[in-house]
Amino acid sequence: MNALWTVALAWLALQALVPPAARAEALEIQTGQWEITTQVSQPRRTVVESHCLPERNLLHLVHGPDAIEDDPCRPTGPARVSRQAWAIVLHCDDGSQVHARFSAKTPQTLAGTVVRVGGKRALLQKLELRGRWLQAGCGPQRTQRNQRTPVPKKA
Repeated sequence: MNALWTVALAWLALQALVPPAARAEALEIQTGQWEITTQVSQPRRTVVESHCLPERNLLHLVHGPDAIEDDPCRPTGPARVSRQAWAIVLHCDDGSQVHARFSAKTPQTLAGTVVRVGGKRALLQKLELRGRWLQAGCGPQRTQRNQRTPVPKKA
């Protein structure tokens, strides 16, 4: 048996040992421009922002609008991902932990909760996020429900 067949058979045998839940899946959301509405618990306020999601990784949404550059948080492990859910835990330099969970009921909608607890200030901060997909790509936004701005006719 040649070496290529041996490697292929070994790879297939290893794949059979890995449970389906442990195999990498991608969150089934549209990539591109999203409108994210964030409700912050402390102080109570709502923020609406446009975000570019060029891939299906939601890590940069975890901090919400109050990202603190001098207080970085790092993932404790890889995100747990399925076709309709994404979750991650982060440990922050101040001793706090961030638990983030997102779900996608459709490829154009996203909902999530980010909770940060503990740390030097014994804080509890909760963010509720809702997202709706606006357009493919991350260029200029289209107006009124993803409609292209009409091009004026030449006179």
